[in-house]
Amino acid sequence: MVAFHFAWSSFFCAWISTFSPAALLPLIRESLNLTTFDIGNAGIAAVCGAIAGRIAMGTAIDRYGPRCGICCCLGLTSPAVFLIALAQTPAQFLIARLFIGFTLSNFVACQFWCSSMFNVKVVGFANACGAGLGNSGGGWALLLMPLVCNAIVSSMGLPVFVAWRWCFMVPGCLQVFMTITTMLFATDCPDGNYADLKASGAMKRQSNMAMWRAAVTNYRTWVMMATYGYSFGVELTMNNLLSQYMFDQFSLGLQTAGLLASVFGLTNILSRPSGGLLSDYVASRWGMRGRLWALWITQTLAGLLEKQAKLLGLVSSSLPVNH
Repeated sequence: MVAFHFAWSSFFCAWISTFSPAALLPLIRESLNLTTFDIGNAGIAAVCGAIAGRIAMGTAIDRYGPRCGICCCLGLTSPAVFLIALAQTPAQFLIARLFIGFTLSNFVACQFWCSSMFNVKVVGFANACGAGLGNSGGGWALLLMPLVCNAIVSSMGLPVFVAWRWCFMVPGCLQVFMTITTMLFATDCPDGNYADLKASGAMKRQSNMAMWRAAVTNYRTWVMMATYGYSFGVELTMNNLLSQYMFDQFSLGLQTAGLLASVFGLTNILSRPSGGLLSDYVASRWGMRGRLWALWITQTLAGLLEKQAKLLGLVSSSLPVNH
């Protein structure tokens, strides 16, 4: 359970950091004179950072363990979170978002860690709870960062174009705190840390090339990549755009826009654990084949419901639909 809580907490911090800029985007774009093109490129940069980081993280945790992977990720990207507060140009903002996007690779470590610690009968629920609590950080960022900005304006008397910069001290400090505590108090697996197990000969060393070959030559890797890309791509897009969309489309205040936009991300607290429970239940009756059918059915229903919502006019044509 110690590993579980460190796993989801570190992933939670990553989502807070990644989507804090999106929560404050109406203020940031005015300060940095960001165009729609700049904002779109910054969102793409964050996603590209996440993709590159996750590929690297998979190799790192296979070799060094999830604890070291998480700590390296949070520790090395924390300067980018602090430095985004110093951005003066669109290019500097984009570069900062690119490096902050690397923090989302903690998802890989979170799921790997939970899978190492929990029995196969409950591993679906454990993974789902860890991912759900972590992913909810995207919603919490949209909800809380405007409140933090308002508190800084009220307490320090700073103008908003300065206050938003101070807001990034919060996610930056969270990352530093999680880096230190995870390294001090967590272990990689029930038998201990990878470094100790390899030193004692209890764990076999693998080459990076062998691990890569095993992954890329398995067709299941590519199927799951496409499946996850369809759903997760929509989530990243919505978290990046919703707050700004609510702010502009309905002329809402920043806090109200953030509150409404946060609902999408906060549903992860319920939706992911329920998916884990469903997966464990069908696996207890039909094995892995049951998990695959549950995945296919839920993903297909999600796409159909979102398409129907758009046809009914419940979703704006400017927002993405999961096909």
